Amino acid sequence: MPDQFVEHTEQEQLKKPQKNWQKELWEWFKIIVIALLLGLFLRYFVVQRNVVQGNSMYPNLQDRDRVFVELVTKHFAGFNHGDIVTIKTEQVPGYESYKAEGEEAPRLIKRVIGCPGDHIRIKDGFIYVNDIKLSESYIASDLVTEPFDSRYVDVTLAEDEYYVLGDNRNHSRDSRSFGPVHKSDIVGKLWFRVYPYENFGKVE
Repeated sequence: MPDQFVEHTEQEQLKKPQKNWQKELWEWFKIIVIALLLGLFLRYFVVQRNVVQGNSMYPNLQDRDRVFVELVTKHFAGFNHGDIVTIKTEQVPGYESYKAEGEEAPRLIKRVIGCPGDHIRIKDGFIYVNDIKLSESYIASDLVTEPFDSRYVDVTLAEDEYYVLGDNRNHSRDSRSFGPVHKSDIVGKLWFRVYPYENFGKVE
């Protein structure tokens, strides 16, 4: 009897390492799956990494800058004057060719000038919001805002519309060209710049 007990115990001990290895593998599998799901959730519902294309937001943002855009604000508080936002262009006039050719339409990055209900007017090179001349510390002091399309020189925004402009007014295609954008076409608000590293941080 004692010999049988010893043999049985040794067999159990030989099985334990295999069971521990399988358990550890299963734990790692769960960690990886949770990490992937969390990453997907953050990517599609919380924050995105975008690459700036072009210099329409110069000098505050430049071509090929990498930025993080948060996706939560639009679902709760909406956007405010001065916010920098990214915009889907599938419904923006002038970008239909991308859809026709089966290509992914680019994202625009612009600054919110007018919010729902605002009256926007461009006159003598300046912008007026609700008949008050807009003070814009984020653009060059000698920069003039020229109108592009007469339909969008004097507009009152609907409850879901925003008027957006590029900081580099002379080299920006924005609401002066295609009109106000709908809230549903705004992806999110710029959070901070991550590259180039020397310019890491919040963008005013």
